[in-house]
Amino acid sequence: MERFYVSKLPSADGFLVIHVQTCNIVPQEGDRVFLGMSRTSSHAVDVAQNLFKKVRLCECCSLTNVDAIVDGAEEAFLASQRA
Repeated sequence: MERFYVSKLPSADGFLVIHVQTCNIVPQEGDRVFLGMSRTSSHAVDVAQNLFKKVRLCECCSLTNVDAIVDGAEEAFLASQRA
């Protein structure tokens, strides 16, 4: 599971940007809102859309990359439990 945050300040295009905690450009604590922990970034986007009008996923935290990291970690954990 990843921790997701949304920026409090809009980007140049007017959107509030959603990041995972490990993102290199996640805003500082005072400049972000915790969205919760989720297995997928699509869930984090849904949560943010219920709170704010214009949101998008960070380009560095693209949907495919975040979900692939989470899925990969889960697969590694499950494999270690079978061994």
